[in-house]
Amino acid sequence: MTLCCGLGAVKEEAHDLKEKAKAKYYKSISVPAADLITGVLKLDIIAGRNLPNVDVSLLRRSKDVSDPYVTVDTVSKGKKTARLIKTSVIHDDLNPTWRESFNISLCHEADSLFFCVKDLDIVATDFMGSMSIRIEDVLKGDEIEGWYPLQGKSGKPAGEIEIRMRYTSTENLTKTNEVPDVIFPMRTGCTFVPYQDAVTPAVPPITDVVSSRTGTN
Repeated sequence: MTLCCGLGAVKEEAHDLKEKAKAKYYKSISVPAADLITGVLKLDIIAGRNLPNVDVSLLRRSKDVSDPYVTVDTVSKGKKTARLIKTSVIHDDLNPTWRESFNISLCHEADSLFFCVKDLDIVATDFMGSMSIRIEDVLKGDEIEGWYPLQGKSGKPAGEIEIRMRYTSTENLTKTNEVPDVIFPMRTGCTFVPYQDAVTPAVPPITDVVSSRTGTN
């Protein structure tokens, strides 16, 4: 009787240790709820001004200057975690106008948004300037708009970038079956015909026909 009780206690202790180890593992791989951003970010990259000319290619002409474009990444714990958008390239312009709009569905771990202006070159991509916006400011839901100063690699001023954005959390999104950003409204009572080969027989038919060398089938 004493032996059975002892074995039962050992098994129960082993089970508790296993459960604690499992809980510790899941805690280590889980994303902190406060850092997980879920919602929709409407972002406009409008323009840049007074950007530095970093085009030093040997093949450049005297009138050639940088060809800027913008990337935006999420940053968590000091590291970039996801690329959100990339604009088009404006060639030979240090005061570019993009006027590009993005509707971004977010489900990311982030501490800030990192805006980077780069120069597209033949050989490599050159850094022009960057700036960051804290995620706390984004989560307020207010419209963020204006010109923001960029910093170069040495921390010196590197022009400005004009942006506009507004974040809407998942809880505040309107619940609807409508597809956003489309021309026609949702309609009811419609029918559709599935593609005729969508359902295939369990045993496919013989489709290969062997031809003889004389040309007869």
